[in-house]
Amino acid sequence: MSIFLLGISACVKQPEFSVVPAIEFRSLSATSVNTSSTGSDITDTLLIHFTDGDGDFGIAGGQTDSIYNNDCTNHSYDSADIADPLYNVYYYVYRSENSDSCLQLPIQTAYIPNDTKHKAIEGLIQIYPTLSCPPAGSGSTDTIFFSVFIKDRAGHLSNRVHTPKIVVHCS
Repeated sequence: MSIFLLGISACVKQPEFSVVPAIEFRSLSATSVNTSSTGSDITDTLLIHFTDGDGDFGIAGGQTDSIYNNDCTNHSYDSADIADPLYNVYYYVYRSENSDSCLQLPIQTAYIPNDTKHKAIEGLIQIYPTLSCPPAGSGSTDTIFFSVFIKDRAGHLSNRVHTPKIVVHCS
């Protein structure tokens, strides 16, 4: 019996993906939240599916959810920050009170070692963005969404996906 199963597993064709990573939006834990102006921010859960054909994803020595928050109003450093080899998951936050976005970056994910026999990989990335009240003077409700993309170790950038809008009610 075990020889038969081994024979079947040897015939299973490995998936083929592009060497440029691709992502797809899977889920968001909340699209409407109630929070308080007294600092009780809410953490949402954003789930993204990814594929990478040559399996070079993750940062050597990386740690899941190691986040550095960039200055939201100064985009002059965005390209340098995205090119930084120490990070590989990025997301922009778009708020309703203005048309500007905020690059929340970067996030390090765990290192996935290259497999010489089965290079193609796929998996799920969970991001935990914080949802807070809109800035003072903006009203008691805000609508935000996220634009997410990833980068592999070769520097290939994935497509960008957008989340549904999230309504943040502030009391």
